[in-house]
Amino acid sequence: MSTIVLIYYFAYDMEYMIVALERIIGLCAFAAMLFVIRMITITLHEFGHAIPCAIFTKGKIVVFLGTYGDKERSFRIPIGRFEVWWLRNPFLWRSGVCTQGEGNTSFIQNLLIILLGPLASFIIAGGAAYIVYTFRFPNAIQFFIFFFLGSAIIDLLINLIPSRRAIILESGNYTFNDGSNIVQLIRDRKLPESYNEAIRLYNSTEYKAASIMFERMIEEGCDRRQIYEMAMASHIGDKNYERAETLYDIIKTKKKVSSNLHQYAGYIKYLKGEYEDAIVLYRLALKLNEHDTYAQNNVGHCFNILGKYEHALHYLNKAVNNNKKFAYAYNNRGYAKIKLGFHDEGLEDVKYSLQLDEHNAQAIRNIGVYYLEKGQTVLAMQYFEQARNMDPETEEINQLLESVRGIDG
Repeated sequence: MSTIVLIYYFAYDMEYMIVALERIIGLCAFAAMLFVIRMITITLHEFGHAIPCAIFTKGKIVVFLGTYGDKERSFRIPIGRFEVWWLRNPFLWRSGVCTQGEGNTSFIQNLLIILLGPLASFIIAGGAAYIVYTFRFPNAIQFFIFFFLGSAIIDLLINLIPSRRAIILESGNYTFNDGSNIVQLIRDRKLPESYNEAIRLYNSTEYKAASIMFERMIEEGCDRRQIYEMAMASHIGDKNYERAETLYDIIKTKKKVSSNLHQYAGYIKYLKGEYEDAIVLYRLALKLNEHDTYAQNNVGHCFNILGKYEHALHYLNKAVNNNKKFAYAYNNRGYAKIKLGFHDEGLEDVKYSLQLDEHNAQAIRNIGVYYLEKGQTVLAMQYFEQARNMDPETEEINQLLESVRGIDG
């Protein structure tokens, strides 16, 4: 009798285990389906941007699927004018980004390029749902299409409802969602016709000519913050810092100051050696955009100059975490670590920054600082001289050379 009972319980346990296993397999299959649907939604979205880009512009169209521009973890798929970078690991797919080709585009063309991204997946999913449910396809297909349509609707809403949350790209730059870009596009329609020409001059490093055009727009009554930003940037490029500061003071009394304007003003304070004031302005920029890696790096750099290395490390860690390829942030963090006594960790950061940007004289200088901290003055002198030869204006390079000569003397 006991044997029969044991067999019964064993059979019952086996049945329970089989049911549990079936449920686990079902959940895994469902999760895999959601990953596939997400990948399809992202791909349709980005090609919704890319195809009109190819129609309205010339040159190469670069499409990143799964990342915001990470080539290292993706493999390249050339398709005609399209250069597609596909993230290898499907479980790490976040979103995607598409870069526009060359040439000027009209307002309507830009609107279509932006709008067709979120609409593409929604239209295709909606069309598929209509066909599948009208002609009563098998339940499995209906189940798949139901979640595909849901994913497309979520994608549509997330992307078309304007958001001021910055999207950090792998390059360290940032953008905003499609809805915010459409709002900005509509606002830009009110800009003077000469705006695009002034931007072209600025991008061609003709800062003097660009600043004259932006100033003329302001004189003619164009009161857009964007004009003030570009006028200020042009004056900084032309080294007319006094006028740039005047523009900053003017716009502070008229409009809400943007993150960029705070940064420009902070940079001028930095050039003047007013590092505490520069930090205040960079922090104001970070209040408006907490993910701004340039502001994080600049705050860290100013703290390094002031000898407040622990404060510097706080901001530089953030900059590196937000942009893994930001050479200056790695270099500045390495310097802070070296000065705090973490010599080898610091040297590793500085050397990595040189891999990202081999022409950075400041990084060469910081290798010299490493050897100076270690008491190896001959090697320190070699790196300091190399840095000065690369860029005679390298920060504090002459003082460092004199300090080494004083030690050796």
